[in-house]
Amino acid sequence: MNHSEESCIALVNGTLIDGNRDGPVPNSTVILRGKKIEEVGKKEKIIIPDAAIKWDVTGKFILPGFMDAHVHLAAYAGDQRIEPRLWRLENPAALKILHAYKNAKETLMAGFTTVRNAGNVTTREPEDIILRDTIQEGTVSGPKILACGGGVSMTAGKGALYYPAYLPVVPDLGLGERTADGPYEVRKEVRHRLRIGADFIKIYTSGGVASKGDKPEYDNWTLEEIKAATEEAHNFGKRVASHAEGLNGIKNAIMGGVDTIEHACILDDEAIEMMLKAGTYVSTTLVVMKAIADGQVRFPVSNYVIEKAKALAEIHFDSIRRAHEAGVKIVLGTDTFDLLRHGENAVEFHHLVEAGLSPMEAIKAATKTAAEAFDLSDDVGSIEKGKLADLLVIDGNPLENIRLLEEKDRIELVFKAGKMVKNQKQAKDSNTDS
Repeated sequence: MNHSEESCIALVNGTLIDGNRDGPVPNSTVILRGKKIEEVGKKEKIIIPDAAIKWDVTGKFILPGFMDAHVHLAAYAGDQRIEPRLWRLENPAALKILHAYKNAKETLMAGFTTVRNAGNVTTREPEDIILRDTIQEGTVSGPKILACGGGVSMTAGKGALYYPAYLPVVPDLGLGERTADGPYEVRKEVRHRLRIGADFIKIYTSGGVASKGDKPEYDNWTLEEIKAATEEAHNFGKRVASHAEGLNGIKNAIMGGVDTIEHACILDDEAIEMMLKAGTYVSTTLVVMKAIADGQVRFPVSNYVIEKAKALAEIHFDSIRRAHEAGVKIVLGTDTFDLLRHGENAVEFHHLVEAGLSPMEAIKAATKTAAEAFDLSDDVGSIEKGKLADLLVIDGNPLENIRLLEEKDRIELVFKAGKMVKNQKQAKDSNTDS
C-alpha cells in the first residue's frame, strides 16, 4: 500500500492534551494516516486532505493513549465468587490466556493502549508473551503488551510465597515465580526470560503484602544478585522493574541498577535522593493498597494481607507525595489483578492527584513519562507528527475533573496504531438496535 492509499482520518475542532505541553490547546486538528500521526496543530494551520474521513470532536478532548506500568492480565476475569489462587491451580494455561485476553480488551476499551504485564504467568506457558504475540499479529485486539514472561524471585522471597512450600514444581503450575539464588542462578533465570522473548525483567527486592510469611520490610536478594539481574537485562537492551515496598529493598534496587521501582511504599529522604541521582522511575500502584485496606476488592483476602495493607496505605501515599515534590519521575501503575477489575485502571489517576500531582501531571504519568520509562518515547507517549497514532477522545475536561477518565462511556474513540478500536457511539447504537 502506498502513502496515498493508506486510510486517513482527521479529528477536527478538539481540545488537545498532547503529553508535552503543560496546558491544553483548543481548536486542534490531528490527522492520522495509516499507523501514524501525519499532522497535528491548530485547526487554521492544518490542511485536511480531501480523502480524509473527518470526525468533528468539538467540545471533546484528544489525549495520547494511556499506559499502565503494572498489570497482571492472566487473572480471573469472571464474576463468580472464587478463590483466585485455587482457580490458577486448577486451570490450564489456555484458559488463563482467554481470561487474559478479556482483561486486555477491557483495558484497551478504557483508553489504555499500552500495558506492562508484571508477572503472574506459568513458566512453561508464559501467557503474557503468547497474548502479546497474538495481539501483535492481529489475531485479537488488545493493548500493546510489554511482557516479562514471569518474575524472578529468591527462595523464600516475595514472588515464591503465594502458595504452600510443599506444592511440587510450583512455577510450572502457574503458582508463584521461578526462584534463583546467587548471582549465577540469577543470570541464568534472566537469560531464560530473554530467551523466551521478555520485553523487560521483573524481580523482587523486598517482601510484600499479598505474600504469606513475610513483611514488606524484609530484604530479598543481595546487592550482588540484583546487579547480576540488571547487568544481564541491560546487556540485551531490556529494562528491569523491581517489586520493592520496604525501604532497604528500595535502596538495594536503586544501587543495583533497577530502572523502575514498583510500589515504593516506604521512602525516606535518602531513598528519594538516590532515585533522583540514578534517574529511577516509580510505578505507583496506590489503588491496590488502598482498595485492600478499605475492603474494596472483588474477592475476600486473608487477614494478614488486610493488616499489612492498612499499615502501609497512608505511608504509601505520603511516600509518593514526597517523591513527586522532590522531582522523582512518577509513572502510573495499578497492580490490577484478581482483586481489582481490569478496565478500571483509570482510578489510579484520582489517587495520583490525591498524592499531590496536578491532573496534567497525572496524565503525563500515564503517557509521556511512562513512555520514557518503557523506552518507547520514539513511538508513543505524546501526540506528535511521526509517532504512532495511539490516542483517545473523551467527552469532558479531565483537567477540571480527573475522575472523568474513570467513566468508560466518556471514552468515545480509541485508536491504536491508527486503527479505531473503540467507537462508543457506534457501540451504543448497536445496543439500542438489539
